[in-house]
Amino acid sequence: MFYRLENEIGEEWRSSLSLGMIEAGNREKEYAVSNGDLCLDGTPYITVYVDGSWSKRSYGTNFNALSGMVGIVGRHTGELLFAGVRNKFCSICERAKNNNTAAESHVCYKN
Repeated sequence: MFYRLENEIGEEWRSSLSLGMIEAGNREKEYAVSNGDLCLDGTPYITVYVDGSWSKRSYGTNFNALSGMVGIVGRHTGELLFAGVRNKFCSICERAKNNNTAAESHVCYKN
């Protein structure tokens, strides 16, 4: 039951987040147009802040972590325009691989 609810809530969260990012992008665009921040072809441009991480971990030697993230925030609104997560590992897929079986149907976060 936990995983079913987690998936349902996750889908609602992703949908709401996507809608919020689109709306924030439109507000940034409107500000750029009203401020005259346009390219020569009339395309509005916006200023953003970007931060991300793909950390290193060390247990005696250095390794790249198995996941990373990035966020882009609009300068004018201060609102989130993009959030991304990348993973190199899925425990369900890895367990199936180690057992020489097919992975069961699941939401795979490896990308």
